[in-house]
Amino acid sequence: MYGLQEEPSILVLLLVWALSLLISIAPAKRHFGTIMVGGSPRWAYAVNVPAQLLILPIVFALACHHKRRTVLAWLSGATDATTGRQTYEFMFAYLFAAMLAKDYLLFELSPQVHLHHLACCLGHFFVFTAVPQGVPMYFAGAVALEFGSAFCNLYVLAKTAPGKTWLIPCGAVCFPAITLSHILALYFGCLGVGVVEHVAGQMFYLLLTFAFVVLRQRWVMGEIQAIQLGHQGKMD
Repeated sequence: MYGLQEEPSILVLLLVWALSLLISIAPAKRHFGTIMVGGSPRWAYAVNVPAQLLILPIVFALACHHKRRTVLAWLSGATDATTGRQTYEFMFAYLFAAMLAKDYLLFELSPQVHLHHLACCLGHFFVFTAVPQGVPMYFAGAVALEFGSAFCNLYVLAKTAPGKTWLIPCGAVCFPAITLSHILALYFGCLGVGVVEHVAGQMFYLLLTFAFVVLRQRWVMGEIQAIQLGHQGKMD
């Protein structure tokens, strides 16, 4: 596969991620349980957090460090800064695809989760094959969204925990983080549209970004309203 032979470090990253995932599944099942929440087992929310919160942001930070003085040009799609794919872009390409594919192997996906993964796969394939100059912006936007997904997962774990003791404090931390991830994703999505030549490609790029952001921000607002109503009910 392209990139793996030239850069063995990519294969090392994938192996480390896969090994850490396999090691964490059994304890996650014991601690968080196997009940289905929003189309996924509860333990799956927990095992996704390390890659979303740590591994992907670290890979993106290394990509920025690799570019150093040309990082802004790289993120804005300047031709001289995006010619050829760098190691960290390949790391992201394979890791993100593996993160999606692993769910099909670990549990039966609900239609909602399957639709989400299908949209992610389509966007992933589209950018890397049809709009290579848009990879840096997509890289940044996807990492931002996955960072927000980590806080979504943490909130869901708090919400479904017995007693919901940490629900309000968790929401106070998670909701701003998720919203910030949406702002960053929209910003990089708009930058990405600027480097797509065809109108159809621009619409696909923008609509996919807006769909993810709007749907999840609506979920955030719904959860905030539910917490407020629940708190008000207790006071009454």
